[in-house]
Amino acid sequence: MVSSNVRATIFKNVALEQLANELVFKVQQSQFGLYINHVRTDVIFQASAQTKGAAEKIIYRFYGPTGNLLATKSVGPPFQLTYDVGQLPPSFSDTQNPYMTVTPVVNGEEQRCAPRYDFVVIPNPLEKPGVQGDPYSSIYWDKNSEVYRFQIALPKIDGLLPWQHALPKLPIVGTLNNRLNTAVRAAGYIRLNGETAITNADAIADVYILNNQLISPNSPIARNTQQDKNGVIIKFNILKEQNQSVSIHFTDTDLTFSIPMIEIPIIGIPGIFELGVYGSGSEGIGVSLDGAIAPFQPSLAATLTPWRDYERTQGLYVGALSVFKAGADLYTYIKVSAPLTLELTQNKPSVHVDACFKIIFRAHAWARAPLADPSHTFPLVNHTDCPLVLASMANVDNEDDAPPPSLPSPVVAFAQDGRALSAYVEQVIESPAITVGQVGNSTTITRTSVIARLRPDGSQTWDAAIRLNDPTHAAFDPAVAFVGPSQMPMVVWVEYPYDASAMTDSNDVNGRLVRQEIFYSTWDGNAWRAPVRLTDDLLADGLPVLAGSVDGAILAWTRDLDSNVQTQADQQIAVTQFDPSSAQFGPIQLLHSGDGLNADAAVAYDTSVSPARPYVTWVYDNDANPMTADDRRVNVAYWGQQDWVLLNPQPLPPRVDSPSISVADGRVQLAFLVRQAATDGTVPLVGPNGALWTAQLADNAWSVNPVLGARGETVFAEQPRLATAQGETLLLARQFGLANTTAELGQLSLSRLGADGAFSAPLYLTDAQNTNWQAALAINPITRESLILNVARTLGGGQAASAAALTTVAATQAILASTVDTLSGDVEPVEAIALSASADPALDPLWVS
Repeated sequence: MVSSNVRATIFKNVALEQLANELVFKVQQSQFGLYINHVRTDVIFQASAQTKGAAEKIIYRFYGPTGNLLATKSVGPPFQLTYDVGQLPPSFSDTQNPYMTVTPVVNGEEQRCAPRYDFVVIPNPLEKPGVQGDPYSSIYWDKNSEVYRFQIALPKIDGLLPWQHALPKLPIVGTLNNRLNTAVRAAGYIRLNGETAITNADAIADVYILNNQLISPNSPIARNTQQDKNGVIIKFNILKEQNQSVSIHFTDTDLTFSIPMIEIPIIGIPGIFELGVYGSGSEGIGVSLDGAIAPFQPSLAATLTPWRDYERTQGLYVGALSVFKAGADLYTYIKVSAPLTLELTQNKPSVHVDACFKIIFRAHAWARAPLADPSHTFPLVNHTDCPLVLASMANVDNEDDAPPPSLPSPVVAFAQDGRALSAYVEQVIESPAITVGQVGNSTTITRTSVIARLRPDGSQTWDAAIRLNDPTHAAFDPAVAFVGPSQMPMVVWVEYPYDASAMTDSNDVNGRLVRQEIFYSTWDGNAWRAPVRLTDDLLADGLPVLAGSVDGAILAWTRDLDSNVQTQADQQIAVTQFDPSSAQFGPIQLLHSGDGLNADAAVAYDTSVSPARPYVTWVYDNDANPMTADDRRVNVAYWGQQDWVLLNPQPLPPRVDSPSISVADGRVQLAFLVRQAATDGTVPLVGPNGALWTAQLADNAWSVNPVLGARGETVFAEQPRLATAQGETLLLARQFGLANTTAELGQLSLSRLGADGAFSAPLYLTDAQNTNWQAALAINPITRESLILNVARTLGGGQAASAAALTTVAATQAILASTVDTLSGDVEPVEAIALSASADPALDPLWVS
């Protein structure tokens, strides 16, 4: 070095804007300490120039390990420079480091013999092969503690771990993201002098399927607990050794996670109705690890099985807020078999993988036949590199159960003398008649017809099934009641009063809906009278409900007023009352609340007054958009002899649908669903997200409460049904219960109204490995026998196999005993379940009647 009368003194301080602390390096030091490449670390350098003349500026030059110039920075007084040393490349060896020179400038000339200061820079461990990236691994400079903090996750296997798959954006559905990962992690800190400590080591699983976080990496599934009193597992100097490892030993760790709300918004019929579908279920995850992690020379020896099968199906139904019934069927199959033998080291990378990922998601949206059958199948991902696993799943691709060919929609009622009346929809398959001289035609025709059956008082045997509608027309959605002083049986239904040839455009859904008309028939004591057409216009009429009393009958349905079902703000509730004296229905009146959508009606009588007083309840949606929920409420009105009187609905909660009503001694009892929001804030209208609530109006005051289970949990249900007779009020619903049991499929449950005005915790009525739904309830006023009708839908293919693995509800709690009869052996069988009046469903299982 050539002598000079100029000498520069430099000191440096780590951590921006903190100049006075213990880490001060004098000019005599040849190295500044340890830094990490590609980790932002702002360092303040300040030179103190002592010369015979005044220094005008200081030039800082930064060089790589081979002497290549990286950056030149000139600063004037006070000669301070802030520089991110994370930009410097890693050192080659102990003697080949990045370095900096500091040169003062006096009188416009650079002084000679600029001093050199070396930096020790280590490679960023996150950039080494086998290390997983963000968000599983991270490293950053903690300026407050003056240490580097790191978290390093292993292993990274291209194309396998972490695994991500995003389905291309679909109309209505949007983008479905999926992610699967399992890893071991080491976390700790590195000081500037090379002191390194590992303070935590654990194993994680990250499962994100169909936009739902099922298992979070924030919740480790195994952890090393061998920490000292300072929270350190192992401590070493990274400048001397980078191959320190931490062992994590755990085997066969089984976790159970639930998929509470897989939500897929799908479209049923464009512009007519949209449904957000929920499915639910649960499954276990097994992770086996027995190995060691060396975070800075990435190595891992482990065997992982990150996931096993998941398969669930939900048959879901909803009385859509329109003029017809619609629903959805959800099926999810996930197969992840990944026994991985990992020997991932810097010198000997070896990965033995026998892994298969297979995800199938199917969602059907369907409307009551013969409208439509739209279906969506989304095969999300299929890695086909494990033939043995695939062989066991070969039948899955063809397990696409068709939506129900018809909705039986059974209904039941009792007369005051104990007679029973039921009605339901059944498929009728016929071959066209062959005219003499014509060539035979083997084509068959399938239609839906309304079937009625009577049961005499005191008998448990149903009379023969009789079809009520025109055999050339399609009919559906029946309602039943006993009417007038003679308790005359009556059946009301919806019918298309035309044959198939009248509809030339099969895609004209609105053209079909506006042709829906209301029909009814009555029993004359020996036979059913010819059907009477109650409506005759091009206005869509649908979803009728009926209640009877000795004073007549109340009939209500949803009516669309502009012949365009796609504009739902004009939907109102049509009501008419039957006069036994004239044997005719009176004029049609329209009930509505505001300018929104009115639909989903239910009716009942208060027979404690004379004449019996009819009540109507329905759903009012203020913005006429079923996909928004906070403006959806229940309305209740009663007949005041001159006009309909609307009760104040304000105390009742929003997000409501599927109301049911009963009235006894002037007390109005409601049951309904309050839809729960998904994680993204949307509130789907179909699926097991409907919390079961009840409300009672007494002395002009509402009391509103959720129905709670035996452990105080929220009861999620579908299609609540109320019935009242002889001081007994029962609540029937399809309840979605504990995952991994048959209750997961939706089973019927029953609750009883107690003297305190609260409903008991529901007891399950069915416990089958199939779907039980579309239930109806009535109470015999003579014997107080409860009669329930329901549809028992058999699952097919792998869905049945999946259901067969479910635990029965009876394994954990009491089930109501009952007698079961089959009313219809159609493809969607209708069952009649009879419960004795001698048992109390709030206390003990009902015994066989």
